[in-house]
Amino acid sequence: YLSPLALLWNGGPSVAVFELCVWNAMVQACLFLFIVQIPSFLTGKMSYVDIGWPWGVAFLGLNGLLYGQGWWVRRWVVSGFYIVHGLRMGLGALYLFGKMTKFTYVFKEDLPRYQFAKLRWMRECPESHWWYKIQHDTLQQGFANMFILAYPLLLSTSNPNPTLNFTEIVGWGIYVFSWIFENVADSQKTKFLQKCRKEAKKLSSAAERGGGGTQD
Repeated sequence: YLSPLALLWNGGPSVAVFELCVWNAMVQACLFLFIVQIPSFLTGKMSYVDIGWPWGVAFLGLNGLLYGQGWWVRRWVVSGFYIVHGLRMGLGALYLFGKMTKFTYVFKEDLPRYQFAKLRWMRECPESHWWYKIQHDTLQQGFANMFILAYPLLLSTSNPNPTLNFTEIVGWGIYVFSWIFENVADSQKTKFLQKCRKEAKKLSSAAERGGGGTQD
């Protein structure tokens, strides 16, 4: 939580980095206010954060691309990582949650992980205070988009050095590998869930036929 002070200490990052940090924080605050905080407060559902935070990552990359003052190759590559990753999750969230809610984005139930979080909360705290926990946890993600996730991009897109060092090359390679690995894992999970649904339908149909035969 004290990490933003790193941009304020004497002799710290340049004015360009500081200004980009402030601009990104303002963008993330507006995004979370209207996409996450207000809807979550009105509906009592935390799922909106799964829409807001990946779009925040995409906007973070766009801010670095448009307003970073560093070497253009580094700026485009690092910003591109953020944009691609954010859009991948953000577009997926809009599509999946749209199907769940008939594109009204009004959730009848929270996602299972947030339902479980609510149950854990109610073990020690009254349910009437759950709205406070929702705001606290979702704002934590907004804070991460403002500062924690932003630091690598802020420093990279403001670095004027026209050469890459070994750490950067390794980091870029790890990201590309991880991105491919995550996509393969998600594809496998989707196929597994589809298979489970088909098997469940078969078992349900078989049980119904068996029950009908018994009644006859």
